[in-house]
Amino acid sequence: MSLFSIVYVSSARAGLRRPDLEAIATGAREFNGSRCITALLLHGDGSFMQALEGEESLLLDLYTRIRNDRRHGGVITLVAEPLAEREFAGFAMAFENLQLPLPTEHSHFHGGVAAAGNRGRSYRLLQGFRERALGG
Repeated sequence: MSLFSIVYVSSARAGLRRPDLEAIATGAREFNGSRCITALLLHGDGSFMQALEGEESLLLDLYTRIRNDRRHGGVITLVAEPLAEREFAGFAMAFENLQLPLPTEHSHFHGGVAAAGNRGRSYRLLQGFRERALGG
């Protein structure tokens, strides 16, 4: 298996509510779990940031579906590369709906633009939320 990673940001469609977000996360957990895909999805102030990990061909197919999903737009790929080991093992779909204002260490999430093109910053942000989810 060729392990691959995709990280992207996007803008949520106007009117997307908490039940919609929870339905996205629930559906993704079921889909991802059956395909050995691990993921973390963050939502805050109308923006999404997501990391996906799994077998390359599965992820590329999934990412095509994600880019075409009408619940968001303006998808920007931050990372699309082979991965030596999973960063988010154990999470078929970790999800956090961020409450604003964000703590200072995560303030660059807003809009996702500051992280664009910066793999290290993108992963540090996502790993911070993973650690919090694990209670670390």
